[in-house]
Amino acid sequence: MITGEYMESRINENLIKVLKRTKFKTGEQVEIVTTEGLMGYPAVLRKTFSLQSTYHASSRTKSKITYNVVIASERGFNHPIERVYNTIRERTK
Repeated sequence: MITGEYMESRINENLIKVLKRTKFKTGEQVEIVTTEGLMGYPAVLRKTFSLQSTYHASSRTKSKITYNVVIASERGFNHPIERVYNTIRERTK
């Protein structure tokens, strides 16, 4: 986890703000981005990291970043990241 922010909603503008801050802090070091299955992430990642959509695989430019989606119902619960989120939520309360 590189950066985070408490937000009341996960609208694209809020996601873009956090991911731009992440990109600023890491520069070109990011190789893998892992998220849960929220449908807004692919569009936000295209805007912030120039990540190519899997739907446009025929595109000539290949992104250096791998987008990994962890969906609890398909691959199991993502224990490490959920533990971090729960700890942050409890400390915030």
